[in-house]
Amino acid sequence: MNTFVWAQHKPVAQTFTVKGKVPPAYVQDTLTLWYIDENGKHGDTLTLASGSFSLEGKITRPTMAFLSLVRHKKPAKPDDGLIFYIEPGSPVEITGHPDWKAFSIKGGPVQDDWMAFTKLQDHLLKGYPDYRSIDVSTDEGRAMAEKWKEQYKKAQNAFIVAHPSSFISWEQMKSRTTVIDDNPYVLEALLNVLDSSFHTEPRYEGAVQRINAVKNIVIGKPAPDFVSYDTLGNKHTLADFRGKYVLLDFWASWCGFCRYQLPELTRVYEKYKHNNFIVVGVSYDDSKERWLKAIREDKTPFIQIGELKKISESPSAKAYGITAIPQNIMLDPEGNIVARNIGMLDFDRKIGEILSGKMTVAK
Repeated sequence: MNTFVWAQHKPVAQTFTVKGKVPPAYVQDTLTLWYIDENGKHGDTLTLASGSFSLEGKITRPTMAFLSLVRHKKPAKPDDGLIFYIEPGSPVEITGHPDWKAFSIKGGPVQDDWMAFTKLQDHLLKGYPDYRSIDVSTDEGRAMAEKWKEQYKKAQNAFIVAHPSSFISWEQMKSRTTVIDDNPYVLEALLNVLDSSFHTEPRYEGAVQRINAVKNIVIGKPAPDFVSYDTLGNKHTLADFRGKYVLLDFWASWCGFCRYQLPELTRVYEKYKHNNFIVVGVSYDDSKERWLKAIREDKTPFIQIGELKKISESPSAKAYGITAIPQNIMLDPEGNIVARNIGMLDFDRKIGEILSGKMTVAK
C-alpha cells in the first residue's frame, strides 16, 4: 500500500496533468476539471475534439479533483463525474467511458490510497442504497441514512488506523472534525493515531481545539455560558433563559443553508412556543447592518443575539468548537445539553419528543 507524508517545509507549486482516452461517441462533449488551488476553487473546461484529452495546472499539495461531463446531446446525470486526487508532479491517466461506469485510473500514491479507501468503503456499504437515493423525509429513510453514515465512519476509522501516514487518512480526519457530531474522545484517539508529520498541517491545531471544545458540550453536560447582545444592545447570558427548553441556532446572514432552514425552524417554534420552549438565534455576522437586514427579510419571530464577530474571532464559537454553520444545540430548563445538531427534517419530531419527555437523554 502506497502512503504519503506531506513535507514539513513550505511546498512549491508544481505542475500536474490529467490525461485520458474516451470512446468516439463522446466527441463534442465537454469535460470540466474542478479542484482547489492556492487561489481557491478552480475549473478548467475543454470540448472533446478527439478520443483523447489533456488538462494541466499547478498545485502545492495533493487535492481532491472532480472531472464532470456535459453531454452535447443528452442531459447531464449526477453520476457524470469522477472524484480522484491530483498531486504535484504526478500525472493522472484515465481510460474508459466518461460516464465513469467502466474506467481505469492511474495516478500517484495519494490516488492509490484513495482507491484503497473507496474499495473499503464499497465493501462496508455493500447492500446499502446510494446515500443520495435515501428519502430522509420518512422515519425509515432517516434510520437508513443513520446506518449508512455509521458504516461510512467505520470505513474511515479502519482506514485511518491501518494507514496513519496516508494523506487520505488526514483528509478523512479533516472532514470529521469540521462539524463534529462524533464522540470527541473517539476522534481524539483517531487523531493521535496519525503520523506526527501531519501536526504541521494548517488545520491540525484547529482540529485539536475543536475536539477539546466539543468535550465540553457532550449530551448531559451544562452548556458553556457566553456573553452576547440582542438587536437593541441588551446584554444576555444563557442564565437569562434558564427555566425553559432552549434551542441555540448558530447562523449568519451570509450562510445560505442557515437561512434556507429558517422557515421550518420558525414553523416548529410557533408550534411549540407555548410548551416552555424558545429559540435563540446566535449570529456570527460582524456587520450589524447585514445582521438586522437578514432578520427583517426572514421575519424571524424569536430572540436574536450576536457578538458582531466573525466565527474565527468569536468567544462563543471557540467555546462550542464551531468553525462552520449552521449548527444548533438544545438545552433543558437547567441549562444542560439534551441534543446537538438536529437536522432540519428532524426539528419537529426531535424537539417534540424532548418536550414530551419521550426522548431519553444520556447523562
